[in-house]
Amino acid sequence: MPGLSRDQLGREAVLVLGWFAGLGVLGGVLWWLLTPLAEWTRTAKSASMDELNLGITVAADGWFFVIGAVGGLLSGFVLAAWRRRDPVTTVLLLTVGAGLASVLMYVVGHVLGPGALQESLAHARVGEKVPVPLDVAAPAVYLVWPVATLFTAVAVLWGTSDDTARVETSDLPS
Repeated sequence: MPGLSRDQLGREAVLVLGWFAGLGVLGGVLWWLLTPLAEWTRTAKSASMDELNLGITVAADGWFFVIGAVGGLLSGFVLAAWRRRDPVTTVLLLTVGAGLASVLMYVVGHVLGPGALQESLAHARVGEKVPVPLDVAAPAVYLVWPVATLFTAVAVLWGTSDDTARVETSDLPS
């Protein structure tokens, strides 16, 4: 890698991972704030969930997808444009960072969300509603952030490559 020392690469890696860590935490807070939570209703013998709440259970995955996609697109564009001089290292750093952001987003959102369902239901009175913990049902949404980042970064790096042939106006036929 021309002109880039190990110390510079280390500093840039810390900056990239810090960017993703910050956005991952922010994404987790947003996920927690934006996601409507389904609720179980305590019955005499167990608990039940109506059709409306069954539909709401999908919202957690949907919001995780949206936040991850926006965070990935933004990160891929900004960081690839900033760090385009070494495309292979850039793509590797961004992929690892996006994976970190996705994990942090899940952990922060899950921790901020309601506690354990079984414990809450055990202490609930009959007829009381207990929210479902903030969780992801479809594991594939964990990949949205890295895929969106990678897609955007490759587009930026490919579109701004210094190796692309440039035609000067003096070379064009008259």
